[in-house]
Amino acid sequence: MGEKTIGFVEKVYDFARQNPALVPPYLDVEAFGVDFSDAHGLWTLLNTVQQLEQSIDDTEMTAGSGTKSRRLFVLGVLLCKTPRHCMEFHRR
Repeated sequence: MGEKTIGFVEKVYDFARQNPALVPPYLDVEAFGVDFSDAHGLWTLLNTVQQLEQSIDDTEMTAGSGTKSRRLFVLGVLLCKTPRHCMEFHRR
């Protein structure tokens, strides 16, 4: 469930608790509360894990970017046998 759905279900649950006369007899409000609590907890956990995943991806990308620029610099130094070779390499 997404954030909007969680909010909607929470409002329905609150309404059902506050207005028991309007709740159909086949709906167990206590079980609904347990299910909603579980779903909300899992949704919160999922968001935390997704934020962690995004942070790891960002860190990996930043680390990879720094590594690539250093790798290219070292490669340029190794390939530059003469000043002319250096100019040709750096034009690419």
